[in-house]
Amino acid sequence: MGQARSRIWKVLGIDSEAPHHHDLGTSGGKAAAPFEAYLEEEPTVGGWLRDHMPTRHDVVPYVTSFFPFTSWVGRYNTRWLLADAIAGITLGLVVIPQAMAYAILAGLSPEYGLYTSFTGAALYWLFGTSKDVAIGATAVVSLLVGKTIDEVLAQQQHQPDRPPYTREQIAKTHAFLAGCVLFIFGLLRLDWLIEFIPHVAIAAFVTGAAINISLSQAPALLGLQAEVNTKDAAYRVFVDTCRALPRTRLDAAIGISGLVLLGLIKWYCDCMSRRNPRRERMWNMLCSLRLSLTILLFTLVSFLVHHNVPFEESKFRVLGRLPKGFIHSGPPSFDPKLVLAILPQMPPTVIILLIEHIAIGKSFGRLNEYIVVPSQELMSIAFTNLTGPFVGAYASTGSFSGTAILSKAGVRTPLAGVFNGLVLVLALYVLTAALYYIPLASLSALIIHAVYNLITPPAELVRMWHVAPPDVVFYFVGVLVSVFDSLEDGIYVTVALALALLLLRIAKANGQFLGRVTVFHYPASLLTFQDEHGNATADGGQVEKNTLAETDSKSSAAGREQTASPAKAVVPQAHQKGQYEGDDNVPRLPVARDIFFRLDHGEAINPEVAIATPYPGVFVFRLLNGLNYLNQAQLLDNLAGRIMRQTRRTTVTKYAHKGHRPWNEPSPAATKTYQAPGSATLPGNTIQSDSPCSSSAASATSKQLQILPTLRAVVLDCATIHHTDSGAVEGLVDLRAQLDRWAAPDTVEWHFAGLRNRWTRRAFAAVGFGCHDRRGDSTTNIARSGFSLAARYESKTGNGSAGMESAGRNRNSHDEEETCGSETEVAPGDGEGVIGHKERCSDSTIRRLHNGQRQLAPVTGIDRPYFHVDLAVAVEAATRHAVQGVTTVVL
Repeated sequence: MGQARSRIWKVLGIDSEAPHHHDLGTSGGKAAAPFEAYLEEEPTVGGWLRDHMPTRHDVVPYVTSFFPFTSWVGRYNTRWLLADAIAGITLGLVVIPQAMAYAILAGLSPEYGLYTSFTGAALYWLFGTSKDVAIGATAVVSLLVGKTIDEVLAQQQHQPDRPPYTREQIAKTHAFLAGCVLFIFGLLRLDWLIEFIPHVAIAAFVTGAAINISLSQAPALLGLQAEVNTKDAAYRVFVDTCRALPRTRLDAAIGISGLVLLGLIKWYCDCMSRRNPRRERMWNMLCSLRLSLTILLFTLVSFLVHHNVPFEESKFRVLGRLPKGFIHSGPPSFDPKLVLAILPQMPPTVIILLIEHIAIGKSFGRLNEYIVVPSQELMSIAFTNLTGPFVGAYASTGSFSGTAILSKAGVRTPLAGVFNGLVLVLALYVLTAALYYIPLASLSALIIHAVYNLITPPAELVRMWHVAPPDVVFYFVGVLVSVFDSLEDGIYVTVALALALLLLRIAKANGQFLGRVTVFHYPASLLTFQDEHGNATADGGQVEKNTLAETDSKSSAAGREQTASPAKAVVPQAHQKGQYEGDDNVPRLPVARDIFFRLDHGEAINPEVAIATPYPGVFVFRLLNGLNYLNQAQLLDNLAGRIMRQTRRTTVTKYAHKGHRPWNEPSPAATKTYQAPGSATLPGNTIQSDSPCSSSAASATSKQLQILPTLRAVVLDCATIHHTDSGAVEGLVDLRAQLDRWAAPDTVEWHFAGLRNRWTRRAFAAVGFGCHDRRGDSTTNIARSGFSLAARYESKTGNGSAGMESAGRNRNSHDEEETCGSETEVAPGDGEGVIGHKERCSDSTIRRLHNGQRQLAPVTGIDRPYFHVDLAVAVEAATRHAVQGVTTVVL
């Protein structure tokens, strides 16, 4: 089989030996001595499939995960029962008027809202993972259902061949289709798809929906339903309502007074809960019941006004007679024409069902310290919308107001929804006569009051402006489109703008050229402070005299002479010199390490801090947003342009006449000064040029001119590269060839720092990065670049943890001080090991630690020596190679 594959690859022109570099064999082991060689194992497609394919052992956990109630129902007790009953009944009293109001908002009869809330209450405890979430009719979803019904009915008028559909049929089929989509998402665990919808798009959509709902309910609040077409755009509804104000009816007295009463009750309960925290729960309960109390009050007023008055002669509009029980139960319509008419309206509905429910569940999960499983929450609303239409329900999702009521009422388990459902059943069978007198204006007031909190407050917009100014622009664009056009277009436009900005940022990522800053950490415990009385303190507290004297007696005395307030730091003289004493009274420098910042001081760094290039001809480049086909051209062109501006060709082509020079090749010019470290300045250094006047120009100036360095190495900070693609890798290969021509006859070394992803390492290695050195074999690569070491588990003893602990116990303080770092890079044959800090470990110390307990091992595969563990180690290796290969060039 292997021979046949080799023949096929040979016919197709595929090199079967490249790009594998695991053939180090004995030479690799010798290069790594005395440490055990570790060769990196490449990932394979077959291995990935084996890791991600489900097995028969995964079937049972997968099926049981759809019924999370099995994990807690066996522990159910009477205390939980009492708390759930109180919370569920409280919610039921609030939901009755709210559900009927939302059904009217959707253009359906009030009883459909009760059916919808009952279905969610009865089924959620079987599939949900949150104890607080309450599924039912919501304002935004009801608005979308009403718009969907209106769209289908409008299409029906233009296509007489379609059979007539009722509003109820459309609503039930719409809910069932939404349930099918959500069921597929939940079955495949696709809850992560909602992450493509940015927060600003949701905020704009919800605000636009709240404005639409409020404006559409204003005519009912004022008794102007017959005067205004509430199906128009929101701005048209507002204009028509203002024009119809002179014809306001008595309903306005009920609606406006109800709206004011709801606001006053909420304000008073909030104030009392803040003044008396011990009774906060009681005031929260009263605040939650304000909807029911207000509707009950105006229902009583309506009963007194309309008792024994025919429905047609009502002083103001009332709810009217409701049917008892579930008389609208039955399957939804599966007419293909109806399904095709509804499908274009499904995306915004599914988006809102997903986001509203999962956002509520996660929010209350964090508040009450439990974990919500988003994919299982999708299954809960999927089953609710799949089964709800059979009892007359329309589309539903998690209700924020209902969830808040359950949480404040002290709910203990999801079973509280069952008690909520029992209250709704009681209303459907027993309370229909009392519901007859509910004023419609009071229900409109309830809706407007409920959606008022959905509007993004100004404080949130200000915070958004400080965090991301473009999001504020997108927010207002989305709101304006929602108000002046439609809610669907509003969310589409906002999402498109956010995604376009994201792609633009990825594509236009320029990267950053970095320089080295040596940072010394000065412990705060060494700072001596003075309080307003002149007493010396450390870390903000009083320091004992003996401890202070051990630190520095002179600085303490100087501190007591100063009486300025507030306290300020006094740095001891010894510490100002950069030294302090340890427990063994041995002076040491503060721990130093290399940090890399942008060379142009474009980051949050003190402009007085010096940022130095690692070495002439060595460039450190940070890839900000990964490396992919979108940004590779921008990134690599920026990298190549800067390198060619700040280096010169290794071999300068001489032309007999300036006319022989190609049009795109500039003449050599004198630029920044460069002198190889350790080389003396040679008198008479000049720039050789083919220009006739270059010789006279050089003799005319007395200033010594030197030339740019040649290109030595490129170090890429790959910490942000987690995935790549063939276009990006090909762009990197082309850049390597371009820079090799620039540096010819030398070759440019490529060092990669922080490249963790195994697939990305495999991709880079496949084209010769990381392991292929065109100047030597693999053993030479290891000797030149070295490798990083770290403590390892004592796996050979069978007790890894114990081995690590014993290694830590047996290491004395002197060894810890000498190792002075978490990682060490060792170049076999060198006199000392090179680490990412300024302090250095001797080669003998490292070998003693290793040979004594066999506790050190290579961190990454030694067969890819140019893939470094971090940026400091990569720059160290590149700089060392540049120093070893530098020569003084005189032209």
